[in-house]
Amino acid sequence: MKKIIVAFLAPFIFLGCASNVSQTIKQPIVKSTNPVNVIHLVVSRSENVSEDNDFLSVKQDLIAQISEKAKVKIPNLRILTTGEPTSGMVANVEIQELHYVSGAARFMGGALSGKAKLGARLQVTDISSNQKKGELLLGTSSKFSEGILGGTTGRQVKAISEQIVNQLKESTSN
Repeated sequence: MKKIIVAFLAPFIFLGCASNVSQTIKQPIVKSTNPVNVIHLVVSRSENVSEDNDFLSVKQDLIAQISEKAKVKIPNLRILTTGEPTSGMVANVEIQELHYVSGAARFMGGALSGKAKLGARLQVTDISSNQKKGELLLGTSSKFSEGILGGTTGRQVKAISEQIVNQLKESTSN
């Protein structure tokens, strides 16, 4: 009997709805004419997002996910998160909306744990010319109807990180 219950619940625990990212292009990101070897990644928050543990967790996850995905998709590019930018480009990711829902909260509370929301603005700037190369808005949220299979903030971070790395790849000449 236990095996049947585990077999029934396993897909619900390990699977879930993928997070779909909406994208609004405020200014298309222009491809750099010169090779870019370094991107300085800055993750910040807007005034309406409080600097609490949820934000700090999402910030760390975003930095880790973007760095990890960039190593695979753009191997000639270094992602720096500390120090003063002197060359390359700056990718400023500003968290503009955040409602954190963990996997545990989603599993225990289902839809009652609320809608997971993550909204960010990506702005890419060339350091040498101090010229903005482009800007876009990224957002994702879970739906009430998804219940226990609804998106979690962790899945949303992965989805938005993927979009950011794709944009960085397109904007560099590597």
